[in-house]
Order: sequence, then structure tokens, then C-alpha cells
Amino acid sequence: MSNSLIATKIKNVISECELHQKRIEYALEKLKKFMPLDAKKYKVLHDEQVEALDQFLFRFSKLQDSIGQRLFSYLLEAQEEPVKHLSFLDKLNRLEQLGIIPDKDQWLNIRNLRNKVSHEYEDDPFAMCNALNLVYASYTQLAAIFFQVKQSFSQ
Repeated sequence: MSNSLIATKIKNVISECELHQKRIEYALEKLKKFMPLDAKKYKVLHDEQVEALDQFLFRFSKLQDSIGQRLFSYLLEAQEEPVKHLSFLDKLNRLEQLGIIPDKDQWLNIRNLRNKVSHEYEDDPFAMCNALNLVYASYTQLAAIFFQVKQSFSQ
């Protein structure tokens, strides 16, 4: 793939990620009013609060997927790294070595938290609140990683 095509793909994914981030920031304004959650608050969430949580979780997942599944590969391709046959963990290791991401374990932790929320069930308010609070708290880390990734592309 040509360098200009890779650069265009990177710019497109960054724009998509920025839209997800904008929607997350909008949801965060609403979430600040009732987060962090506990089981008591969780049981009495009204529709607007659930909507804000849903929007946050959906966009958080989309942002992380877009970065992890596409942007990381494109950035490695731009560095002329052979990414086609690399495992995701190998890609993360290489991104960390190149200074594109600060810490592969941080990325994996955020991904695991996101996956945890999708596997928790509403009939266990304590576990669901714990998972939601962890994802909510991890957004600043995800945003910082995305910022660093964007900076690495613009250099």
C-alpha cells in the first residue's frame, strides 16, 4: 500500500475516532451528575441516565475498536512494519517499542475492562456497577493513548 494511501486511511480513522470521542465527552457531561455508581443508584437509574451510560459505553467500545483494530495496523504499516501476520499482542509490543503507545499492558487492561462490562448482567447490580465504574474511570487513559497515537502520526 502506498504511503499516501496509508496516510489517508490513518486520517480517516482518526476523524472517526474524534467523532466517537466527541460523543463520549457529551455523554460524560451527563454521567458526571451520577457517577460513580453504587448498587442503590444503579437500581433507580432513569431513562436519560441509562441513555447516557449506553452512549458512553457504545462510543467507548467503538473508539477502542477503531484504534485497536485499524489505526494501530495502519500506523505500523506507515512505519513499514510487516503487520499482516502479526498477532495483536505482537502489534502492541511493536507499537510500544516505537513509542506510539505508552504501555501495551495499559491498553490490554482497558480492553479487558470494556469486555468485562459486556459480560456483566443487569441482575447483579454490584458487579455491573463495579465494571461500569472501572470503564468510566479508564476513559482518561484511553483518551491519553489516543492523543499520543495522534501525536505520533503528526510528527
